[in-house]
Amino acid sequence: MLVVSDTSPITALLQTGLDHLLPELFQHVIIPPAVRAELLQTHPILPGWLEVCAPSSIPSAVRDAHLDLGEPSHSHSHSHSHSHSHSHSHSHLNSTQMPSCSMSKLGRRAALGLGLPVTGHLGILMLATQTGHLPAIRPVILTLREKVGCWFAEPLVEQVLRAAGEFRTE
Repeated sequence: MLVVSDTSPITALLQTGLDHLLPELFQHVIIPPAVRAELLQTHPILPGWLEVCAPSSIPSAVRDAHLDLGEPSHSHSHSHSHSHSHSHSHSHLNSTQMPSCSMSKLGRRAALGLGLPVTGHLGILMLATQTGHLPAIRPVILTLREKVGCWFAEPLVEQVLRAAGEFRTE
């Protein structure tokens, strides 16, 4: 299975030492050149399993969504905007219907407009837990919050922990 990713999930996994999860979960992890450039700003060496694929065209579904490429992303999972590359991470998609990892509103809207499944940090971790690549999700969520600065809504975290069988009242 193919996955097209933006900067945020890859950065979070690199910072937590869990970057091995993406190639374990997906045959091909594709990023556009704009995402590669962003990753290189904070990660001088990128994993060899990342495949850079330049956008061939911007599908009409993305153009027709009235997406302003200059509009800042308001993602709560990281502190800076990646709206330009998020849009580019989806702009080369065609009828192959590649799943995508995206955290920005702009990237999500573009992928959903193309009818693509979308997931974020917690979705990746759930898949890793369900497939046996990650023994527990709770410690990773705590690490993402404390060390990486990711923000997740409490109802979503509760839902994920319940699904993983790790929910407990404290």
